Amino acid sequence: MKELKLSMNQFNGNIPTEIGNMSMLTILSMYGNDLQGNIPSSIFNISSLESMYLFNNRLSGNIPSKLNNLPNLRELYLYKNGLEGGIPKEIGYLSSLVEVILSENHLTGMIGQQV
Repeated sequence: MKELKLSMNQFNGNIPTEIGNMSMLTILSMYGNDLQGNIPSSIFNISSLESMYLFNNRLSGNIPSKLNNLPNLRELYLYKNGLEGGIPKEIGYLSSLVEVILSENHLTGMIGQQV
């Protein structure tokens, strides 16, 4: 499967860690649900991932520093969640990244030069 689009439903609970086993996935779209908890680290093993749309949920925890495992990531939309902590410096090492939206979270700290 290349695209998983489950947006604008009423899914709740945690994002299943098994999504990390979808090694050919290019688009992960689960925005506009009631998803909670941390973003599973297994998602950051999908090196083919190009777009991650997890905005407008109730996700919490930090943005994982394993972002650098996603060399093809072009779009990262994590806004309107409850994410905390800083922006990982690894985000600056993603040469394919075109757009990042992290607004309306609880992020803190400095915005590093890598961003």
